[in-house]
Amino acid sequence: MLPKGCASLLLLLPWQLQGIQCDNCVPTRFVSTSYPKLGQLARLEGTVTLKVKIDPEGKVTEIVSSGAHRLLVENASEATRQWVFVACSSCTTGRTAIVSWKYELGGTCRTGECKTIVSFDLPHNVLVKSQVLEVNPGGR
Repeated sequence: MLPKGCASLLLLLPWQLQGIQCDNCVPTRFVSTSYPKLGQLARLEGTVTLKVKIDPEGKVTEIVSSGAHRLLVENASEATRQWVFVACSSCTTGRTAIVSWKYELGGTCRTGECKTIVSFDLPHNVLVKSQVLEVNPGGR
């Protein structure tokens, strides 16, 4: 018998069978982040995909990442490591959730404090959008 809320087990790819892929892996506590300053300066953008292993209590036990530059991967992983998901007492082997962090740059700012907006489309998507510091404003 499958754990409650994890009926998608039979549709998984082989690499996903290390834990139960669960669409109901909803975070009860999630941590935001800001755009990495070096990433802004280097104008790094991209999508970080995290395969997050969750124990039965809902704590993150392991993260496997792919995509984007190392700075963005580290930023997304650090925030996601602090998330806590809904507990699943019948999931004895834990579960696996896929979380995507999309980093975008748009617009410029003239001060050292560029605006960053973080949007959550829980449970699986996060958008981190920031302005870029304008270099040499006015052509000086």
